[in-house]
Order: sequence, then structure tokens, then C-alpha cells
Amino acid sequence: SAGVTATVCTYPLDLLRARQAVGFNYRNYTSACEDILRKEGARGLFKGLSPTVIGMFPYSAISFSTFDFLKRELRKYHGVELDADVPVHQRLMAGGICGA
Repeated sequence: SAGVTATVCTYPLDLLRARQAVGFNYRNYTSACEDILRKEGARGLFKGLSPTVIGMFPYSAISFSTFDFLKRELRKYHGVELDADVPVHQRLMAGGICGA
């Protein structure tokens, strides 16, 4: 949910960057926001947000599932019951592998 919150908060900046990349000629970010608000309303700053957020869910599900699987396998390998008993460098490697 932190990733979704960050995406929602920064999405207007990504929208402005993308629009400028395809040829919208805004003088600066302030004038771009004013133009979008005037022509499209506040919703215009968040056009395209839904597919972005929806696309985050499969990634998160795969990432967390992989991380849980790797932690479980590391606990079995070391014969321990707690994640804290697995060496830190191995837990960090598991997180890096799954992108968590």
C-alpha cells in the first residue's frame, strides 16, 4: 500500500513528464498544472492512474509470495523457526532476489 500511495502522490508529475515527452509544450510545471486544471479539471492530473495502480498488484503479489517462499526455505535450510535466526546477509539476498 505504500507503493500505491507514493504512486498516487507523484502521478501528476509523471503525467506532466510524459506529456512533455510527446510534445506538449508547457513553459514549466506550474503552467502545465494550471492548463490541465483549466481544461480537464482535477481529474485530468490523474488520467491513466487506474491501469498503473492495477498493474502494481500482480507485481506486489509475486514479490511478496517469492519473499515468503525464500524465507521459509532458508528457515528450513538452517533448521530454525524464526526469520531472525537466518543470517542477515541471506535475508537481504532473498529480498533482493524478489525485489521486496
